[in-house]
Amino acid sequence: MSDHSPSSSQLLHVELARDDELESRVMMMVLRAGASSIAEAELEPEAYGKPAGLRLSTSLDDEPQALPALLQELNAIEGVHAYLETLVDDAWKHQWRDFHQARRISPRLAIRPPWREYVTEAHELVLVIEPGMAFGTGGHETTRLCLMALDDYLAQHPTTSAMLDVGCGSGVLAIAAAKLGVNDCVGIDNDPDAITVSRENAEANGVEAVFSEQSLDALARCFPLVIANIISSVLRAMRDELIASVCPGGRLVLSGLLCTEKQMMLDTFLESGALTLACAREEEQWLCLEFERIAD
Repeated sequence: MSDHSPSSSQLLHVELARDDELESRVMMMVLRAGASSIAEAELEPEAYGKPAGLRLSTSLDDEPQALPALLQELNAIEGVHAYLETLVDDAWKHQWRDFHQARRISPRLAIRPPWREYVTEAHELVLVIEPGMAFGTGGHETTRLCLMALDDYLAQHPTTSAMLDVGCGSGVLAIAAAKLGVNDCVGIDNDPDAITVSRENAEANGVEAVFSEQSLDALARCFPLVIANIISSVLRAMRDELIASVCPGGRLVLSGLLCTEKQMMLDTFLESGALTLACAREEEQWLCLEFERIAD
Protein backbone atom coordinates (compact mmCIF):
# COMPACT_ATOMS: atom_id res chain seq x y z
CA MET A 1 0.00 0.00 0.00
CA SER A 2 1.33 3.43 -0.92
CA ASP A 3 1.89 5.88 1.92
CA HIS A 4 1.54 8.84 -0.47
CA SER A 5 -0.90 11.42 0.85
CA PRO A 6 -2.51 13.67 -1.77
CA SER A 7 -1.38 17.28 -1.48
CA SER A 8 -4.03 19.95 -1.37
CA SER A 9 -4.46 23.66 -1.80
CA GLN A 10 -7.19 26.05 -0.75
CA LEU A 11 -8.74 28.65 -2.99
CA LEU A 12 -10.47 31.59 -1.38
CA HIS A 13 -13.63 32.66 -3.23
CA VAL A 14 -15.38 35.92 -2.47
CA GLU A 15 -18.78 36.59 -4.01
CA LEU A 16 -20.22 40.08 -3.98
CA ALA A 17 -22.58 42.39 -5.77
CA ARG A 18 -21.24 44.41 -8.70
CA ASP A 19 -20.21 47.59 -6.91
CA ASP A 20 -16.94 49.42 -7.60
CA GLU A 21 -16.42 50.67 -4.05
CA LEU A 22 -17.18 47.28 -2.51
CA GLU A 23 -14.99 45.46 -5.02
CA SER A 24 -12.06 47.81 -4.33
CA ARG A 25 -12.43 47.35 -0.59
CA VAL A 26 -12.50 43.56 -0.83
CA MET A 27 -9.60 43.37 -3.27
CA MET A 28 -7.38 45.51 -1.09
CA MET A 29 -8.21 43.36 1.95
CA VAL A 30 -7.26 40.20 0.06
CA LEU A 31 -4.05 41.69 -1.38
CA ARG A 32 -2.96 42.96 2.01
CA ALA A 33 -3.54 39.48 3.47
CA GLY A 34 -0.86 38.15 1.13
CA ALA A 35 -2.54 37.26 -2.17
CA SER A 36 -0.25 37.75 -5.15
CA SER A 37 -2.91 37.34 -7.83
CA ILE A 38 -6.69 37.69 -7.92
CA ALA A 39 -8.90 36.26 -10.65
CA GLU A 40 -12.28 37.80 -11.45
CA ALA A 41 -15.31 36.01 -12.89
CA GLU A 42 -18.82 37.22 -13.58
CA LEU A 43 -21.60 35.44 -11.71
CA GLU A 44 -24.78 34.55 -13.52
CA PRO A 45 -27.79 36.35 -12.00
CA GLU A 46 -29.51 33.08 -11.12
CA ALA A 47 -26.39 31.86 -9.34
CA TYR A 48 -26.11 34.96 -7.22
CA GLY A 49 -29.77 35.92 -6.96
CA LYS A 50 -29.11 39.56 -7.87
CA PRO A 51 -28.87 41.47 -11.18
CA ALA A 52 -25.07 41.38 -11.37
CA GLY A 53 -22.43 39.60 -9.32
CA LEU A 54 -18.71 39.01 -9.19
CA ARG A 55 -16.51 36.22 -7.82
CA LEU A 56 -12.94 36.98 -6.79
CA SER A 57 -10.69 33.95 -6.39
CA THR A 58 -7.16 33.60 -5.07
CA SER A 59 -4.76 31.32 -3.24
CA LEU A 60 -3.25 32.22 0.10
CA ASP A 61 -1.20 29.05 0.48
CA ASP A 62 1.86 31.12 1.37
CA GLU A 63 -0.09 32.90 4.12
CA PRO A 64 -2.46 30.23 5.53
CA GLN A 65 -2.45 31.84 8.97
CA ALA A 66 -4.22 34.87 7.50
CA LEU A 67 -7.25 32.91 6.29
CA PRO A 68 -9.41 32.56 9.45
CA ALA A 69 -9.34 36.28 10.30
CA LEU A 70 -9.76 37.29 6.64
CA LEU A 71 -12.80 35.04 6.21
CA GLN A 72 -14.38 36.50 9.33
CA GLU A 73 -13.72 40.08 8.22
CA LEU A 74 -15.04 39.49 4.70
CA ASN A 75 -18.21 37.75 5.81
CA ALA A 76 -18.92 40.61 8.23
CA ILE A 77 -19.35 42.94 5.24
CA GLU A 78 -22.89 43.29 3.98
CA GLY A 79 -23.30 41.83 0.50
CA VAL A 80 -20.15 39.68 0.70
CA HIS A 81 -19.94 35.89 0.90
CA ALA A 82 -16.46 34.39 1.36
CA TYR A 83 -15.67 30.68 1.49
CA LEU A 84 -12.84 28.20 0.89
CA GLU A 85 -12.57 25.45 -1.71
CA THR A 86 -10.09 22.64 -1.08
CA LEU A 87 -8.52 21.19 -4.23
CA VAL A 88 -6.50 17.98 -4.12
CA ASP A 89 -3.19 17.40 -5.93
CA ASP A 90 -2.96 19.44 -9.15
CA ALA A 91 -6.67 20.25 -9.42
CA TRP A 92 -6.06 23.81 -8.24
CA LYS A 93 -3.56 24.37 -11.04
CA HIS A 94 -6.10 23.35 -13.68
CA GLN A 95 -8.84 25.46 -12.13
CA TRP A 96 -6.49 28.44 -11.87
CA ARG A 97 -5.81 28.18 -15.60
CA ASP A 98 -9.47 28.66 -16.39
CA PHE A 99 -9.29 32.20 -15.04
CA HIS A 100 -6.60 33.40 -17.48
CA GLN A 101 -7.47 34.47 -21.02
CA ALA A 102 -5.55 35.93 -23.96
CA ARG A 103 -6.13 39.66 -24.38
CA ARG A 104 -4.90 42.75 -26.17
CA ILE A 105 -3.54 45.29 -23.70
CA SER A 106 -2.22 48.29 -25.64
CA PRO A 107 -1.54 49.34 -29.25
CA ARG A 108 1.54 47.11 -29.48
CA LEU A 109 1.09 44.56 -26.69
CA ALA A 110 -1.06 41.48 -26.14
CA ILE A 111 -0.74 38.78 -23.46
CA ARG A 112 -1.64 35.12 -23.46
CA PRO A 113 -0.94 32.25 -21.06
CA PRO A 114 0.87 29.30 -22.68
CA TRP A 115 -2.32 27.26 -22.98
CA ARG A 116 -4.30 29.93 -24.89
CA GLU A 117 -4.06 30.82 -28.57
CA TYR A 118 -4.03 34.39 -29.86
CA VAL A 119 -4.18 35.69 -33.44
CA THR A 120 -1.79 38.61 -33.74
CA GLU A 121 -2.43 41.79 -35.66
CA ALA A 122 0.14 43.79 -37.59
CA HIS A 123 2.85 45.40 -35.40
CA GLU A 124 1.53 43.55 -32.34
CA LEU A 125 3.86 41.82 -29.87
CA VAL A 126 2.50 38.89 -27.88
CA LEU A 127 3.81 38.15 -24.40
CA VAL A 128 3.47 34.53 -23.29
CA ILE A 129 3.12 34.71 -19.51
CA GLU A 130 2.87 31.69 -17.22
CA PRO A 131 1.10 33.15 -14.18
CA GLY A 132 2.14 30.51 -11.67
CA MET A 133 0.84 32.19 -8.53
CA ALA A 134 2.64 35.47 -9.20
CA PHE A 135 0.81 38.74 -9.61
CA GLY A 136 0.87 40.46 -12.98
CA THR A 137 -0.72 38.51 -15.83
CA GLY A 138 -2.48 41.37 -17.58
CA GLY A 139 -5.81 40.31 -16.12
CA HIS A 140 -5.91 43.04 -13.52
CA GLU A 141 -6.53 46.70 -14.30
CA THR A 142 -3.36 47.88 -12.54
CA THR A 143 -1.14 45.65 -14.70
CA ARG A 144 -2.91 46.79 -17.85
CA LEU A 145 -2.51 50.44 -16.85
CA CYS A 146 1.23 49.91 -16.33
CA LEU A 147 1.58 48.18 -19.69
CA MET A 148 -0.28 50.99 -21.43
CA ALA A 149 1.98 53.53 -19.74
CA LEU A 150 5.04 51.49 -20.74
CA ASP A 151 3.94 51.19 -24.38
CA ASP A 152 3.13 54.90 -24.65
CA TYR A 153 6.38 56.02 -23.02
CA LEU A 154 8.56 53.81 -25.19
CA ALA A 155 6.70 54.90 -28.32
CA GLN A 156 7.59 58.49 -27.43
CA HIS A 157 11.11 57.62 -26.17
CA PRO A 158 12.25 54.72 -28.38
CA THR A 159 15.91 55.07 -27.39
CA THR A 160 15.21 54.31 -23.70
CA SER A 161 18.11 52.09 -22.69
CA ALA A 162 17.01 50.67 -19.33
CA MET A 163 13.99 50.12 -17.10
CA LEU A 164 13.31 48.88 -13.58
CA ASP A 165 10.23 46.97 -12.43
CA VAL A 166 9.83 47.20 -8.64
CA GLY A 167 7.74 44.30 -7.36
CA CYS A 168 8.01 42.40 -10.64
CA GLY A 169 5.52 39.60 -9.89
CA SER A 170 5.39 37.51 -13.09
CA GLY A 171 8.00 39.70 -14.78
CA VAL A 172 5.49 40.89 -17.36
CA LEU A 173 6.53 44.57 -17.31
CA ALA A 174 10.26 43.95 -17.73
CA ILE A 175 9.56 41.33 -20.39
CA ALA A 176 7.27 43.74 -22.26
CA ALA A 177 9.96 46.43 -22.12
CA ALA A 178 12.52 43.98 -23.52
CA LYS A 179 10.11 43.02 -26.32
CA LEU A 180 9.70 46.72 -27.12
CA GLY A 181 13.43 47.19 -27.50
CA VAL A 182 14.82 48.16 -24.09
CA ASN A 183 18.21 46.48 -23.72
CA ASP A 184 18.68 46.61 -19.95
CA CYS A 185 15.57 45.39 -18.12
CA VAL A 186 15.69 44.71 -14.39
CA GLY A 187 12.99 43.36 -12.07
CA ILE A 188 13.14 43.03 -8.29
CA ASP A 189 10.75 41.36 -5.86
CA ASN A 190 10.99 40.13 -2.26
CA ASP A 191 9.09 36.95 -3.18
CA PRO A 192 11.46 34.19 -4.39
CA ASP A 193 8.60 32.47 -6.23
CA ALA A 194 8.05 35.65 -8.24
CA ILE A 195 11.71 35.68 -9.25
CA THR A 196 11.52 32.06 -10.39
CA VAL A 197 8.36 32.66 -12.42
CA SER A 198 9.79 35.87 -13.92
CA ARG A 199 12.96 34.15 -15.10
CA GLU A 200 10.96 31.31 -16.63
CA ASN A 201 8.69 33.79 -18.41
CA ALA A 202 11.64 35.75 -19.80
CA GLU A 203 13.16 32.57 -21.19
CA ALA A 204 9.83 31.51 -22.71
CA ASN A 205 9.60 34.87 -24.47
CA GLY A 206 13.15 34.75 -25.77
CA VAL A 207 14.23 37.96 -24.05
CA GLU A 208 16.94 38.84 -21.56
CA ALA A 209 16.02 40.48 -18.27
CA VAL A 210 17.64 40.35 -14.85
CA PHE A 211 15.39 39.37 -11.92
CA SER A 212 16.52 39.24 -8.30
CA GLU A 213 15.50 39.68 -4.66
CA GLN A 214 17.89 42.61 -4.44
CA SER A 215 16.53 45.63 -2.57
CA LEU A 216 15.99 48.99 -4.22
CA ASP A 217 18.75 50.54 -2.13
CA ALA A 218 21.19 47.78 -3.03
CA LEU A 219 20.80 48.45 -6.75
CA ALA A 220 22.60 51.76 -6.27
CA ARG A 221 21.83 53.06 -9.77
CA CYS A 222 19.19 55.07 -11.60
CA PHE A 223 17.00 54.15 -14.55
CA PRO A 224 15.29 56.33 -17.17
CA LEU A 225 12.07 54.38 -16.57
CA VAL A 226 10.89 52.90 -13.26
CA ILE A 227 7.54 51.15 -12.77
CA ALA A 228 6.12 50.03 -9.43
CA ASN A 229 2.75 48.27 -9.26
CA ILE A 230 2.33 47.87 -5.49
CA ILE A 231 -0.28 48.93 -2.93
CA SER A 232 -0.27 52.58 -1.88
CA SER A 233 1.03 52.09 1.66
CA VAL A 234 4.17 50.39 0.36
CA LEU A 235 4.70 52.97 -2.37
CA ARG A 236 4.44 55.80 0.12
CA ALA A 237 6.93 54.12 2.45
CA MET A 238 9.33 53.67 -0.48
CA ARG A 239 8.91 57.18 -1.87
CA ASP A 240 12.46 58.42 -1.42
CA GLU A 241 14.06 55.20 -2.67
CA LEU A 242 11.76 55.14 -5.72
CA ILE A 243 12.57 58.74 -6.62
CA ALA A 244 16.29 58.13 -6.20
CA SER A 245 16.07 55.19 -8.62
CA VAL A 246 14.82 57.45 -11.44
CA CYS A 247 17.39 59.31 -13.51
CA PRO A 248 16.88 63.09 -13.83
CA GLY A 249 14.43 63.64 -16.68
CA GLY A 250 13.22 60.05 -16.36
CA ARG A 251 9.73 58.61 -15.75
CA LEU A 252 8.29 57.04 -12.59
CA VAL A 253 5.09 55.02 -13.08
CA LEU A 254 3.06 54.03 -10.02
CA SER A 255 0.00 51.78 -9.89
CA GLY A 256 -1.76 49.38 -7.55
CA LEU A 257 -3.74 52.46 -6.55
CA LEU A 258 -7.41 53.19 -6.08
CA CYS A 259 -8.84 56.32 -7.69
CA THR A 260 -9.88 57.45 -4.22
CA GLU A 261 -6.17 57.52 -3.26
CA LYS A 262 -5.20 59.94 -6.03
CA GLN A 263 -4.87 63.14 -4.01
CA MET A 264 -3.06 61.38 -1.17
CA MET A 265 -0.50 59.93 -3.61
CA LEU A 266 -0.06 63.23 -5.42
CA ASP A 267 0.54 65.02 -2.13
CA THR A 268 3.05 62.39 -1.01
CA PHE A 269 5.13 62.31 -4.18
CA LEU A 270 4.89 65.93 -5.36
CA GLU A 271 5.86 67.35 -1.96
CA SER A 272 9.31 65.82 -2.51
CA GLY A 273 9.99 68.66 -4.95
CA ALA A 274 11.73 66.19 -7.26
CA LEU A 275 8.79 65.27 -9.48
CA THR A 276 6.15 66.73 -11.76
CA LEU A 277 2.97 64.92 -12.78
CA ALA A 278 3.14 63.77 -16.40
CA CYS A 279 -0.05 61.70 -16.71
CA ALA A 280 -2.85 60.05 -14.73
CA ARG A 281 -4.71 57.04 -16.10
CA GLU A 282 -7.82 55.36 -14.73
CA GLU A 283 -9.60 52.09 -15.46
CA GLU A 284 -12.70 51.24 -13.47
CA GLN A 285 -11.73 52.15 -9.87
CA TRP A 286 -7.99 51.77 -10.41
CA LEU A 287 -5.38 54.47 -10.95
CA CYS A 288 -1.93 54.80 -12.51
CA LEU A 289 0.19 57.91 -11.94
CA GLU A 290 3.15 58.89 -14.11
CA PHE A 291 5.71 61.36 -12.83
CA GLU A 292 8.74 62.95 -14.45
CA ARG A 293 11.82 63.50 -12.34
CA ILE A 294 12.97 67.09 -12.53
CA ALA A 295 16.36 67.38 -14.23
CA ASP A 296 19.21 68.66 -12.06
